Amino acid sequence: MAIMPTTSTPTSPQADQPIPYTLTEPTDTPTAVGSQASPLHALTVAHNLRLVTADGPNAAALTTAILVDGNTLIVPAGQDPATTFAQASEALARRTTVCPDGHAWCTGNPRDHSDPREHVHSSPEHTASGHYGKDILGFHLTQLDDDQPRLAFVGDGSWAELDLEQTDQLIADLTKHLAKLKATRNQLAALTQKPAEPGTWTITLHGGGQITGHQPTWCTEQHDAHDLDPDRVRLALTDLTHVTYFDGMPIKVHVPGHAADGKAGLYEENVLGGNITANPYSDTPARRQPVVNLEVVENFWMENLGPDQLADVVAKLRQQADRLDHVHAQLVQARAEWAAQQ
Repeated sequence: MAIMPTTSTPTSPQADQPIPYTLTEPTDTPTAVGSQASPLHALTVAHNLRLVTADGPNAAALTTAILVDGNTLIVPAGQDPATTFAQASEALARRTTVCPDGHAWCTGNPRDHSDPREHVHSSPEHTASGHYGKDILGFHLTQLDDDQPRLAFVGDGSWAELDLEQTDQLIADLTKHLAKLKATRNQLAALTQKPAEPGTWTITLHGGGQITGHQPTWCTEQHDAHDLDPDRVRLALTDLTHVTYFDGMPIKVHVPGHAADGKAGLYEENVLGGNITANPYSDTPARRQPVVNLEVVENFWMENLGPDQLADVVAKLRQQADRLDHVHAQLVQARAEWAAQQ
């Protein structure tokens, strides 16, 4: 069996189901793939692979060979056989045994399905590894025959099987634990990292004299001034603002009419960026000590947030992120249900 046919018949896409490219059946002529046909042909025979080539006006959408349905390898049009052989070998190495009971999430480990009286279904295991340890905090889905699926989690060296409510409790506890870990990390940084030396800013006055003040280590602005008219001192001090900036998260959003060009469409907006500021001579008392100013989206700000207020915002954002995790799971389930009805 070979790839890259000289003649082929494209398959027809299903109605109302667009695909990025059509597939073409290859010829069985070894010369169709040149001198590298032999190892590729041997690989396809050994693993019972069916090779098809991407074709059609959108064939460029496929840039690497992919293995689908266990034994069909879709190959980019015009790809050389040596590259296809390497990609096919890598794809086969990643291929898992299909679960005989049809559970898409199960790895199909033959050892767990060999007993005709009971089958143990398991998803791939996820663990964390690093300098702190190897393969810790492991978890995976598990199911015995037709029982309710459970989450298998290892924390103290033994595996516990959790239902959905218990899994939610585990996530909540680990979230709190992570917050404590971050706080302890900050303590460690404060104990082990040499803090930068605070500086001073200086304003020299026309005719003699100067004013100096504290320059925070985190401030990225310079406030020195020379030969300032004494009549402008009050204005200069009122405007003196220590500041450091932090980036927001770029997210593409649809807007009906963008301010820049008046055209509707997708635009990238920075969400939840902002700054830390302190204006020691402000007429507003809340601004005379460091505060956070948070730009939710462009031109919409939450201003003068102290530590407790910012912590409240962070907690609410985490709650919303957890809610979106549940929405994501609902969406995956809805997509699967939808696909099954098409």
